[in-house]
Amino acid sequence: MTTKQAEKITKELLPDLPGFVIGKKMALKSPVDDFLQAIFFENTSDANRFHFHVFFMPLLVPDDYISLSCGKRIGSALNWRLDNPNLLADLRAAVRSEAIPFLNKVSTVAGVIDYLRADIEVDRQRVNPHTLEALAYTLIKSGDYSSALKALEELKQRFSKSTTSWVLELVARAEMIEAKLLPKPEAALAQLEAWRAETIRKLGLNM
Repeated sequence: MTTKQAEKITKELLPDLPGFVIGKKMALKSPVDDFLQAIFFENTSDANRFHFHVFFMPLLVPDDYISLSCGKRIGSALNWRLDNPNLLADLRAAVRSEAIPFLNKVSTVAGVIDYLRADIEVDRQRVNPHTLEALAYTLIKSGDYSSALKALEELKQRFSKSTTSWVLELVARAEMIEAKLLPKPEAALAQLEAWRAETIRKLGLNM
């Protein structure tokens, strides 16, 4: 799927997505706040086929790329072919039945926290450090500093001995936020806002 093909399809779906605008191979809710909410068309090895995702992305966490980890593929994969004569009808049905309900559940900070906590609890033995970091920062944003500190502590305990560079960078960020949060929550919130602005700039979401 080319970007032009994705944009053409997205334009047809916008009536079912009030408040959304066309982005690169996605429709995203505008204006963008602390969390990107979007539907996304992902290419496959077959130029005629694609995957259809709904997701949100915590922008408080520094990132250089769009991440689909907080979301899911929707609809029937068998239908997502450019030569499907009922493609637009099938996409609209998936948007109404799956995408909108998912995005409604994570439309508030409390909803995001519930989603991230549930994701972590699915497998406590193999917690994704990205999810734990996003939870900690979102808890700070919500004003629940006590729970945020617990999440940051768990992140440090689980991953501070990692030998993977990106994990150690993540832990270093968590330690920085913790050091700011303990004496002055406003400093931690200011850092999260700076990261949010930087992420929005890097992802080209200034719209």
